[in-house]
Amino acid sequence: MKHIKHSFYLWLLALVVIVSGCSKNSDPTPSNQYLVSSALVGEFTKDQLVQRIAAGDPAFAQIAPFLQYGIKVYKIVYKTKNTDGKEIQASGALIYPAAKTTTSALISVQHGTIRSDQEAPSYFAANSEASLAGSLFASLGYIIAYPDYIGYGASNTVPHPYEHRASLASACLDMIRASKEFINQEKIQWDERLYIAGYSAGGFATMSLQKKIEEEASAEFNLRASSCGAGAYDKTAFMKYITTTKTTGVVGYNQLYLWTLLTYDRIYGLNRPTTQYFKDPWAAQIQSSKENATIN
Repeated sequence: MKHIKHSFYLWLLALVVIVSGCSKNSDPTPSNQYLVSSALVGEFTKDQLVQRIAAGDPAFAQIAPFLQYGIKVYKIVYKTKNTDGKEIQASGALIYPAAKTTTSALISVQHGTIRSDQEAPSYFAANSEASLAGSLFASLGYIIAYPDYIGYGASNTVPHPYEHRASLASACLDMIRASKEFINQEKIQWDERLYIAGYSAGGFATMSLQKKIEEEASAEFNLRASSCGAGAYDKTAFMKYITTTKTTGVVGYNQLYLWTLLTYDRIYGLNRPTTQYFKDPWAAQIQSSKENATIN
């Protein structure tokens, strides 16, 4: 997992260069179709951000010279559809530079794999991906939409559809739509440019989002570029690989494979017993612990 985290740092630094080169409650207006509510999570000065980022992870201390603005962080609750097609309220973080007087581009950042609800962007917990990456990009002058995904934040009572293309794409797109409504409501200066980015599971979510925007919402948004890092894009090829290759022995990796399989079994209505996928004693362990089974 340290390798993945280090790779994320490198991707983030590269993205900074690429993109740079290229508690108050607010009631939504009646015309909003997606935005349900917004609540101020926090407001941070530039100096506070430097301290917060350095304390969260020393590796990010080198990013401090890039920071330009203080930021405001809001939790956005919005309407979207769950995997069963029924409406559900999801959430995410909306982060923007507090004192910027010129227009800004919007970046939708799709987070990587998280294993606890408190890591979701809308909580903006110290040392979380959203706290680090979101603070950086917002302080550079960008408006950041950071969806929690279904299963976290406002929707944490339902299972997260891990690596499920359709629901990730719709939840992320509807977050952008709600963010647009919030931006208009709060009179934040957006120049209509949209960028999307994500790493690992966030890379797959970003690719899924790009596909949905191109196919269904190209007239809604001026999508300028996307950065999809280290995602498992070809699920069929990847499944063939892991079923014909000896395990790495890393429990965390095996749990991600389990999570994907169990998610697809549930969403696509296969509902097969674990013994149809795994041999005992692993089948019994997976039946009991699901994706948290410790298999090496």
